[in-house]
Amino acid sequence: MPMASDADVARWQRQSRRREWLRRVLPPPIRRVLSLVYQQRPEARAWRRGVADRLRVAQAVHESCSGVVQRGPFAGMRFPFACTDAAAKCIGSYERELHGEVERILRGGYASIVNVGCAEGFYSVGLARALPDTTVHAYDTSPGAIAQCRELAGANAVPDGRLRYGGEVTHQVLDSLCRPRTLLLVDIEGGEKALLDPERVPRLMDVDMLVELHEVYVPGIETLMRDRFSGTHVVRDIDSEPRTDASPYPELGSLSAADQVTAIFERPVFMRWLALESKYGRA
Repeated sequence: MPMASDADVARWQRQSRRREWLRRVLPPPIRRVLSLVYQQRPEARAWRRGVADRLRVAQAVHESCSGVVQRGPFAGMRFPFACTDAAAKCIGSYERELHGEVERILRGGYASIVNVGCAEGFYSVGLARALPDTTVHAYDTSPGAIAQCRELAGANAVPDGRLRYGGEVTHQVLDSLCRPRTLLLVDIEGGEKALLDPERVPRLMDVDMLVELHEVYVPGIETLMRDRFSGTHVVRDIDSEPRTDASPYPELGSLSAADQVTAIFERPVFMRWLALESKYGRA
């Protein structure tokens, strides 16, 4: 599946801003009617077909891997969910750009890791499983995500005492979690702009961070994050890579060429993460 062009990204950004504006100004009954109309548009039907294909392939790969991650820093972790990205997670290609960073985290000697936007817990449980002396805090505003994170922890024999769960993270909560030798792992779909504000959370200057940026939702977020933290942190970029070569993953050998690409596909746009290493906080 080809990567989106710059024009595609710009169009997606415009559409995202327009949809958000409509959600704010239109009454709920009108929003529901418009949503039903949108679902009948050709691109919406094509998206549903794409999701169905990804789920079909994910279920097949998940079964062939027996629901176990095959490679990468979380190799051996049980992953019981046959969701749309289960193929990439089971074969170990999921967010492979971060594998080196995760390995550095595993060697980092952190006393605690705070995962804000933990989803089903792939990173929270993977890190807790690999770091028995580290307390991992898994936060997500979705109760369903927290329930799945608990299920994933149970599937990997990670006790509740090692994984602590929470919902919304306020500035006050985040400041209380930013203790010495803490790492923040943040993926909150654009919410990083409001949450990661050192004026509201002064202790951010003392902790390391790995932040997924969402320029598509918040234009200018990369520049803003650099402005906020370049004085207190060493900043490194981690960029997403094309997903076109399935040959490193023998688990996909029985699939058609199209299904192999579907298995390793993750997102249609360029993504960037910032790794932020505090200049002050290793005391």
